Amino acid sequence: MVALGALTGDDMAAPASAQEAYSDRFLSARPRLAGQVRLGSVHQRDETVYRAHDAVSGRTVEMSAFAAAVLHKCDGTRLAADIARSMRAYGPDQTDAALARLVVSVLRTAEGQGLLVPIAPEGQGSAPMAEPGFFARTLRNPLFTRISLFSPDRALDRLAPLARAVFSGPAALVWGAIVGLGAVLAASNFGALVAYGQDHALDQLNLLWLVLLFPLIKIIHEMGHALACKRWGGEVRDFGVMMLVFVPIPYVDCSDSAFFVRRRQRIAVAGAGMMAEFVIATVALVVWIVSTEDFVRLLAFNAMVLTTLTTVVFNANPLLRFDAYYILCEVIGIDNLGTRSQKTIRQLARRVFLGEHPTETLARSGGEAALFVVYGVASFLYKCFIVFVVIVSVFPRFFIAGLIFSIWGAVAMVGLPIWRTASGIATEMGKKGPGMGKTLAVRLGVPILIVAGALALPIPYAIIAQASVAVPPQAIVRAGASGQVAALPAGRAAEVAAGDELIRLTDDILDAEILVAEAQLSAQTSRYQALLANNIAEAGLVRSEMAFLQRDLAQSMENRDRLVVTASSAGTFDADAEVRTGTYVQTGQQVGLLSGPDPRRTVLVSLSQEDADLVRARVEGVAVRAREADSMSVPASILRDYPLLVEAEEGSGQLDATGRFVLELAVEDGSALGYGRPVEVRIDLGSAPAAQQMWRAVGIWFEKLMMSRHIHQTGGA
Repeated sequence: MVALGALTGDDMAAPASAQEAYSDRFLSARPRLAGQVRLGSVHQRDETVYRAHDAVSGRTVEMSAFAAAVLHKCDGTRLAADIARSMRAYGPDQTDAALARLVVSVLRTAEGQGLLVPIAPEGQGSAPMAEPGFFARTLRNPLFTRISLFSPDRALDRLAPLARAVFSGPAALVWGAIVGLGAVLAASNFGALVAYGQDHALDQLNLLWLVLLFPLIKIIHEMGHALACKRWGGEVRDFGVMMLVFVPIPYVDCSDSAFFVRRRQRIAVAGAGMMAEFVIATVALVVWIVSTEDFVRLLAFNAMVLTTLTTVVFNANPLLRFDAYYILCEVIGIDNLGTRSQKTIRQLARRVFLGEHPTETLARSGGEAALFVVYGVASFLYKCFIVFVVIVSVFPRFFIAGLIFSIWGAVAMVGLPIWRTASGIATEMGKKGPGMGKTLAVRLGVPILIVAGALALPIPYAIIAQASVAVPPQAIVRAGASGQVAALPAGRAAEVAAGDELIRLTDDILDAEILVAEAQLSAQTSRYQALLANNIAEAGLVRSEMAFLQRDLAQSMENRDRLVVTASSAGTFDADAEVRTGTYVQTGQQVGLLSGPDPRRTVLVSLSQEDADLVRARVEGVAVRAREADSMSVPASILRDYPLLVEAEEGSGQLDATGRFVLELAVEDGSALGYGRPVEVRIDLGSAPAAQQMWRAVGIWFEKLMMSRHIHQTGGA
C-alpha cells in the first residue's frame, strides 16, 4: 500500500538525515494540491481508507489519516511549518521537531507522487505545474492517447431524473430480463449468426459500416458511465476522444466515483457502460432476427459484433485499464493494481539482481505480492499481444506508416518499461561501486547462460498437420435410384457381408405406378383370354399391349429393387452424415463409404512450400493416427509430392498454383483409418536447437506477412 506519512515509531524517532536536508525548503514553502487531484475517503475491508485521486493519470493513492489531514491543508496559502504546528492533535506527545519531520515526509512523498504542485527550489511558493501535453502523451504511448474536449456536467444535470430511474432496483430487474432474453436468443441462433458473419463480416462495405457505428455505440457506452456517476452525486468533469490503437473512442471523466461511499456504487459506475452495450446487443439481435431488410440486418449484426467483441477484448478485460480493471480493483479491495504490480516486479528485479530489500511494502501479504507479480506479467504479455495484433493488421496494408507506428508502439508499450527497470538497476549498480558489477554479472549471467543453453539444446523437431484419408472410387456407395430413406438395416457404422442391405429407400410414386401397371396388365390378360374364343385378330392386338405393359412393369420392378442399397463386398460401412431416415436422395448420390478388407490406405496432407522443402531435406519418419483420443499411430511412407493447383475461374480449365504442396502418404496397415476420415500426421524431422526452430517459425511468419502485403497491394490479383 502506498501509505503517505504513516504514523510509525521509526518515522518519529529516527534522525532522518535525508529529510533534514530538505526540511528548510519544505517548511518555508506554501504547498498546494495539484489541480487535478481530489482527496476523499471510502469504506474498504471494513475500514476507512483515505484516497487521493489523479484525474489525469487515473491513479489513486491510498494514505493514512495523518497524511490526508496534511494534504487537506495544502491550499497554497499556508506555510508548511504552520501546517506542522496545526497537526498537534495527531501527535500530542510529540515534539514540534518530530511533527515537522512527519509533515516534511508526507510532503516529499506527495510531491514525488505528483499530488502537489512541485515546490520551488527557492523554498517560496510553488513552481508552475507542467502537465504533459497531447503531443508528449502521444509520443509516450501512440497506441493509447486522449484529447480533452469539454465538460458535460451541466448538460448531465438535466438528465439527473433519468439517471435515478435507470439505476434503480426495478430497472436492474428489467436489465436482467433483457440480457437474459438476449443470451437465450443468441444461443438458439448461434449457427445462423456464425454463418451470417462468415458471409458478411469481412466485406469491405461492411467494414466501413463497422467504423461508422463504432463511435456511436461508444458514445452510448460513455453515457452509461456518466449517468451512473450523476446518479450518486458525482461530477463528470471531462468529455473527450481517446485514440485506442488508432481508432477514435469517446471517453468521460467519472473520477468522482472513486469517492462514493458504497463499493457497489463504484462498481456500478465502472460497469454501466458494458451494461448499456449488452442492452444494445439484445435489441440488435431481435432486429436481426425479425427484420427482412438486408441493410437493416447488416447494421444490426454490426451493432451486435461491436457491443460484444469489443466489450470482451477491451472493456471486460481487466488486463487493460478500462471498466473491468476498476471493477476488479473494487472487488478485491486493492487500488492501483496495475501500478503496484509494476512496482512489485521492479522491486523483485532489484532484489534479484542487486540484492536490495525494498523499503516500501506494497503488498499486505505474500498472497497479495504473488497477485501483483502474476497480474503484472499477464498485463505486460497482453500489451505485447496487442502490439503484435496491430503489426499484423496494419503492416500489410500500410507498409511505411505501419512499420513506423508498429515500432513506435512496441518501443512505447514494451521497450520503455523494460528500459526503465534496466536503467534503474544500472544506476544503482554504479552507486554501489565496481564490486557490484561482478555481482550483477553473476546474477544476470547465470540466467542468460541457462536460457542460452536451453535454446541451444536439441529438441524433437516435427511437423504436425491435419490430413484426410483418400477415398478410392470403389469404396463409394451410391444410391441406385431416387427415393426417401426408410431405414438403415446395417446401422450407420457396422461390419457387413457382401449382399447385406445397407440402406432401404421408398418411392411412393413408383409404388403407385407398379400398382397401376399390375391392374392394367391383369385387366388386359382377362380381356385377352375372352377374345381368344371369338376374335383372334383383336386378341393379337391385346397381346401386343400386354407385352408393352409387362415390359414397363418389369422396368418398374427393377427400379424398385434399386431402392435397396446393398454391399458389393464385405467390409465396414459408414453412412454419410446427411443420410438419415426421412431424407431424400437422388440417383447416383453418395450415401456412404464401404471399407473393404484391404488394409492399405492413402493419406493426403497439404503443406506450405516451406514445410514441403523441409520434409524433402530432413524427413526421418512419418506416422498417422485417427483423430479419436484413444487411437494409435501407424507408420507411413511418402509416395510423392506435387503442387496444389486450383482452377483460376470456374470452367476456364486454367490452373493456378496456390503456394502449397500435397504430400501423398502410403499406410500399409490402415484398417483403423476410415475412408474420408480426418487424421493427424506427424512428420519426424529429427532434432534441432529450439532457437533454430523459433527462428524458422519467425521467418515463415514474416514471409506470410509480406505475402499478405503483396496481396493487398495487387488487390488479390
